[in-house]
Amino acid sequence: MTGGAAVALALVATGVVAAAADDDPEIDGNVTVTITDPSPTPTRTPVPPVPSEVPTSVTGAAALIGGVRQSVVRRPNADGTGIVVTVGGLTIELKARTASGGEVALDSDGAVLVQTDGSYLVSGSGFAAFSPASVAHYTDPTLLGTLTTDGSGAFSGSFPVPPAIAVGDHHVQLLGYTSAGSPAVITMGVRVKAAPVTTTPAISGPGGTVSYPGASAGSQTPVTVTQEPTGEDLGTGALDLGVFAVSALRATAVPTFNLQGGTVSLSMIVRNTSPEAFDGTIAFRLDSLLGGAVAQVEGIGVPHIQPGESRRIAATFQPVGNWTFYRGYATFTPPEVVDNTALSAVSRQADVLVPPPAALPVLALLILATLGILVWMLVTGRLQAMFAARRRSDDEDDEPPAPAERRGELVGSGAASR
Repeated sequence: MTGGAAVALALVATGVVAAAADDDPEIDGNVTVTITDPSPTPTRTPVPPVPSEVPTSVTGAAALIGGVRQSVVRRPNADGTGIVVTVGGLTIELKARTASGGEVALDSDGAVLVQTDGSYLVSGSGFAAFSPASVAHYTDPTLLGTLTTDGSGAFSGSFPVPPAIAVGDHHVQLLGYTSAGSPAVITMGVRVKAAPVTTTPAISGPGGTVSYPGASAGSQTPVTVTQEPTGEDLGTGALDLGVFAVSALRATAVPTFNLQGGTVSLSMIVRNTSPEAFDGTIAFRLDSLLGGAVAQVEGIGVPHIQPGESRRIAATFQPVGNWTFYRGYATFTPPEVVDNTALSAVSRQADVLVPPPAALPVLALLILATLGILVWMLVTGRLQAMFAARRRSDDEDDEPPAPAERRGELVGSGAASR
């Protein structure tokens, strides 16, 4: 153009085009600028779940890409808190978190272990950019959530465990699109365990009954009761009652230098060996064999013990004071009938020895002082002189009297007799 320059400015953003012209003589030519949305709405719809096409064990993983079964590599992540699955150009990491956000280590089988009140942390890469990625939970089909990959095809999200999920082995399924646009379904085994239960029962002590933690109203020993599933054996001394079994009561103690300190813990494992879940209750009591009752807790709920599950229930008494010998009791009360078997309460007891806390520093000081005196006497020669003087005294006591002394004794006795 002569006599000036025209500049056309086209702005394309989410379907809107704008144009402008300027007669500034310093600018010559046409300029077109295109602005695109950095995270456009995905054009693909979420991949539907495939609940039965890719079966996998709790320690396995499998994948379908474009409807074709693929070879999968599954391995623990670097810190043992989850698994990493790779298939084709896709990488998926699955972790479990507690309700407080802590990561959970893989169990002894290498399975992802999540608590019923916990959540899954799922992340992936290699997927189509700005495409939907969904996470579902099986065996009961439940969509946990859907999110969108970023411009590089990566994503990360946290998804809570479905409410009222049954304890046992399940699957978590990731659904998305590959960078080539093929639908991908990756299924990973997981193991769900019951969340630890912390109860705050009533506590009775020498001064009366108070509510947890018993810091006032006369109860001298607060008690904390916890329970959680365990894979431990019941060990020696276990009782098998047909539909459930209990371990021996375990009592442990930790002394302190504080006169009023010290901790005693009582714990017992209950195992459900029946084909049905049941609820129970447990009570703990701690006595000092030198001073009577310390504290007790009653009516602790032990809910929903699943078939084959072992539950450890523990009561921690702290502080226990300056007593030395303790006897702990635990009484587990099952339902009246389980699997057509009539049941009754079972009690276990255990003794524990706690060195008196106040005596520990005194005894240590006496031993150190005695050793110090002995070393000082040895270095200064006083110890050898003491033993030498003792030997001389013993030798003089053993010598017979002199002859003159014996004659004098005879003369004196004769004169006295005359």
